[in-house]
Amino acid sequence: MKYLLRLFLSLLAVFAIAGCREGEKTKADSAFSVNLKSEDSSLDIPDEGSSVRVYVSSDSPWSHRFSGGEAPSWLEISEPEKLNSNSWYVLLTAPENAGDAAREADIVFSNASHSYTLHVVQPAIDPLLKLLRPGFYGLEGGDVLLGGRLQGSRSISSGSISYSLMDPFSLKTWTVRFPADAASQPKGSEVGGVWLSIREKDRTLSNTALEEVVLLRKRDNTLWLKTGDGKGLVVRMP
Repeated sequence: MKYLLRLFLSLLAVFAIAGCREGEKTKADSAFSVNLKSEDSSLDIPDEGSSVRVYVSSDSPWSHRFSGGEAPSWLEISEPEKLNSNSWYVLLTAPENAGDAAREADIVFSNASHSYTLHVVQPAIDPLLKLLRPGFYGLEGGDVLLGGRLQGSRSISSGSISYSLMDPFSLKTWTVRFPADAASQPKGSEVGGVWLSIREKDRTLSNTALEEVVLLRKRDNTLWLKTGDGKGLVVRMP
């Protein structure tokens, strides 16, 4: 009987030790983390450039490095700013990506026992955003709509903005009309109620409702709008 009792107590001790070790393992696994707003390991930086905070928690000294060696020329990472005894943040900063392709980099955060690789992606800006002159860009029946070299007129009436450009060679007049509150919408918003009117040399007028128009950017008093079929509008507010 005493033998069975000793055996039972021995088994309890073994299970208790195993439980403690398992608990210690779980605690250690949660002692180092890199916190983002999403659960994945990728961070998207907007094409127009931005600064993004990345938070690090660690119960021991940690460091970061760029995978492959030197930091890329387009991405800067600040010195860690301490928040409390085991929390910091670093600031990732990238300027506008005016190239033709997305930019990518991997940053490895690590302490003595853990590591985490953060994949940073910045898409290239839409080619339309490289065009600074107001106008209508794209193809319409084989004709290039390049109003950026022409004089324009703009007006606002009854909650709508109209922007017109005339081609002195074909004597066509292009007018786009859209809601005045489009300028207050966030980037990436779909703008409804956009119309394109074309007045021919003989004064024949055609009106077309533009579908799936998205506000790509607003800067100062200029809007960049893109239609679902790839046409671009660069318009200035009155």
